[in-house]
Amino acid sequence: MTIAFSCPQCGKGFDVDGALAGKRCRCKQCGHLFSIPIPKTPRATIQGRSEAPIRRKSAARRDAPDDPFGIEEQPLPPRRSPAPEAEEPEWLSRDQIENDRPRKPLRNPWLTIWYSPRKTLRRIVKKDAEQGVMLLLFLAGVNQTLSNFWFERLPVNLTIFHVFLLLLLGATIYTALSYFLGAGILRLAGHVLGGDGESEEMRAAPAWAEVPMVAILVLRGAAILVMGTDALEPPGADMSLRLIIDLASIPLYVWSFVLLVACVAEAHRFSIAKAVGALVVAVLVLMAVYVGLIVVGFIVFFRPA
Repeated sequence: MTIAFSCPQCGKGFDVDGALAGKRCRCKQCGHLFSIPIPKTPRATIQGRSEAPIRRKSAARRDAPDDPFGIEEQPLPPRRSPAPEAEEPEWLSRDQIENDRPRKPLRNPWLTIWYSPRKTLRRIVKKDAEQGVMLLLFLAGVNQTLSNFWFERLPVNLTIFHVFLLLLLGATIYTALSYFLGAGILRLAGHVLGGDGESEEMRAAPAWAEVPMVAILVLRGAAILVMGTDALEPPGADMSLRLIIDLASIPLYVWSFVLLVACVAEAHRFSIAKAVGALVVAVLVLMAVYVGLIVVGFIVFFRPA
C-alpha cells in the first residue's frame, strides 16, 4: 500500500510506502519539512500480515532538526543493563540468632538458679563461665567440712578458732578437688553419653548447684553465732534451734540434687535422663578411683618385708 501526497509548500507530489505515514520528511524540491499524511481509511494487509499501528509524533518531535536522509527514523529504545545475579543469603546459626537478639538485663543468678536453673546457667556460661565458681565451691566446701562437726560430737578441747582453721583447710581441699577432678569426671561421663560440655561449663554446673548448700551454711552459721559451740552438739529431746535447722536442711539437700541434674543437662545439652546417667557414671568413676587409691596404699604401706 502506498500513500500519495504533495508538498504543502511547492506542491510537488510524492508516493511512499504506507508504513511511513506520520514520519517527518523534507521536500527534495523546496526543502520544506512536513509530516507524511496519515490516510483516513484502515491500512490494508500485505501478504496476510497487518501493519503495525502508527505512533503519532509529539510537537517536540515535529520541531526536531532536519533529517539528512529525507525521512526521520525512530530512535532505538535504550538498552537495559542486565539485572545483577541474586546472591545466596547468608544463613545464620542458632547461636548467631540468639546473640543478635536484644537481651534483657541479666537478673541475679543467685535467685534465678532456684526456679530456672537451665536458663540461668546458659546465660552465665555465655557471659562468663567462671562467674562465682570459686566462691560457690569454697562456701560449699565450708558447709561440707562443717557437716562433719555438725553430725558428730565435737571434741572437748576444740575451740571456735580451731574449728575455723579446720573449715578453711577443708574448704580449700574441697574447692581444688571439685574444680579440677570433679569437673573432669563430669565432662568425661557426659561425653560417654553423647554430651558436648566443655571444662568451664562442667565447673560452672556443679558450682551453681551448690547454692542451696550455701543457704544451709548460712543457717548453721547463724546457729553457731547464737549458741556457740553448743550448736555443734547433737540435738536433745527438746525442739532446739539445731533440730529446726536440720529439718529445714532436708528439702535444701534435695533441691541441690535437682539443680545439679538440671545444670549438668544444660552444660552437656542433653536430656534430664542422660544427666542422671552421667552423674551415675561419674559416681562409679569416683568409686573406682577411691578403691584404686586404697589398693595402692595398701600395697605400698602394708606389703610384706
